Amino acid sequence: MVRPILLIIGVVSTSAWAGGSLHPFVDEASSRGVSYLVAPIPQLQGIFGFGCAITDVDCDGDQDVLILGKATGRLGVFENQGSGTFIDRTLSCGIASMLNPSGVSAADYDGDGDLDVLLTQLIGGPRLYRNDGLMSFTDSTTAAGLQDGGAERASSWADINGDGYLDLFIANYHNAVPAAYGLPSRLWMNRGDGTFEDIGADHDLAQYAYSFLGCFSDFDRDTDPDLYISNDRAMLAPFVANQLLLNDEGRLIDISPACGGAPAFYSMGIAAADIDGNGFTDFFAANIASTSQPLGPINPLFLGQPGGSFVESCATWGLVPDQVNVTAWAVHALDFDNDRDLDLHVCNQLHTDRFYINSGTPPMTESTLAVGLLGPTAMHRSTYGAATGDLDGDGGVDILVNDMGSPARLMMNHEGRLHRWARLRIGGYGANTQAIGALVEARIGAEWTTHEVLCGGTGYLGQSETIVHIGCAAASQIDEVRIRWPHHSGERTLSNLPAMRLWSVPHPSGLGDFDSDGDRDYSDRIEFLSALGAPFTPGSERADFDGDSDVDVSDAAAFDAVYRGQVSDFDGDGVVGGVDLGLILADWGGNSALLDSNHDGNTDGADLALLLSQWGP
Repeated sequence: MVRPILLIIGVVSTSAWAGGSLHPFVDEASSRGVSYLVAPIPQLQGIFGFGCAITDVDCDGDQDVLILGKATGRLGVFENQGSGTFIDRTLSCGIASMLNPSGVSAADYDGDGDLDVLLTQLIGGPRLYRNDGLMSFTDSTTAAGLQDGGAERASSWADINGDGYLDLFIANYHNAVPAAYGLPSRLWMNRGDGTFEDIGADHDLAQYAYSFLGCFSDFDRDTDPDLYISNDRAMLAPFVANQLLLNDEGRLIDISPACGGAPAFYSMGIAAADIDGNGFTDFFAANIASTSQPLGPINPLFLGQPGGSFVESCATWGLVPDQVNVTAWAVHALDFDNDRDLDLHVCNQLHTDRFYINSGTPPMTESTLAVGLLGPTAMHRSTYGAATGDLDGDGGVDILVNDMGSPARLMMNHEGRLHRWARLRIGGYGANTQAIGALVEARIGAEWTTHEVLCGGTGYLGQSETIVHIGCAAASQIDEVRIRWPHHSGERTLSNLPAMRLWSVPHPSGLGDFDSDGDRDYSDRIEFLSALGAPFTPGSERADFDGDSDVDVSDAAAFDAVYRGQVSDFDGDGVVGGVDLGLILADWGGNSALLDSNHDGNTDGADLALLLSQWGP
């Protein structure tokens, strides 16, 4: 069960940074081409802030930037040029302004391989923009059947029922505006034909609440996504604290009472990650300190345990704020120094950011000033939204922040690049092209780290990159990686994966299929043979059937076993005949990879015998 512990008020000193970079984080938004002024007062009602995202919306391999909060209500769209410099596509992308924007996420809802954009609004309903390629989008909200009158906050995506298509959760904040009174959050089932159906009433979601965010995470490790909902004002009717919903064969069941529930507090943003390194998902919840706050921690840290229980441990881990009346919003877990331990970034309203460094054992060290993340202190501007991701490809996780009444900040990480790292882009399966919901366990020596591929639902109102970032400290390789795709749709084990690279890891069904057309034909064989025996580099991943970080004869045998054609059809014309015989005789005694059908290093009698056995169409 969840056991809240009493808050111990204290002052945490800001320690000096002992790392290699003099300035670990530096705001470089202006010099990198991101210019976006966030309005000082958000939305029509309340001070709830805006979202932002780091995501590869143009699918070119680098992370782009999406920002909400401009007075015009227009989403800022900034295309990454490959090295962390950006071109402003805001006015040319086809995404229209909104009156009361809230949050942003990006997911491939139609399974066509590119990321579509979902925007939520405080009033007015969601807006879904289909990606047409080349940074161009078309409003598909009406066609998709997405209609909602609620006060929408964060959105998140996962495949709830295992049909391969991503379903959508939108948190609704009851009573934020009069029209939203009594309206619950929405769970939209993806029908797979471009349309959605509201199925919230079929799950334990019918009760309305003051909901800010829903985070999908497979907390019980049974390969399907469960849901953790962050609810505000739990001491007021309808008295709904944070909720933990277990996925039971596609139905979400509220198990909060059975596992101890969550203490009644004002909960906003959520960081979902394995912070203590025990292999289970932990939840760090942003909160408020006020006279109406019930007894309990200000920003609780629920550490996941075997068997599905949680232990509240914020004081043990040194996460007690050093100010009074602190209200936190976006919270993120990231390994900023690549030491394999996840650190925490906290955005605060009317107070500066806070950054806690994790050494692997509690307590964390509050080091905001030392790492350069205090943020704008003039007039104590509020920070609500943030997102994380490696924007310049140097191996350091950067932070995008949209402070109220200030230009958005790109806090570029200059410390992470000084240490070793590896990044994994997990390949999807079927319509779930981003592998949302995949679990990744990485071992260096005897130490394991655990990561999930999540799409929205962490931080607050936004989305961080879906690439799995693994800090390697001084290690030159990851000794073992275990990947488990959602709903038991596939598993792989990799070994000896070199550090300092971004690797694209295909689903088992994608091995050998270089053009992703669903089979292994002659063009795939040519690609495979070019990787056979060559140095293992990014681009070789689809040829590494056994996952040992090289492409050798064992991989060749595995490819040949799934090859659609005949290995002796050297010219790919569908016939093993005279032309192929002439080629093999011309290379007799040579070592052409194409003509060496049995992969023994020589073109000889064994290859000729194989050719003769395959003679004909």
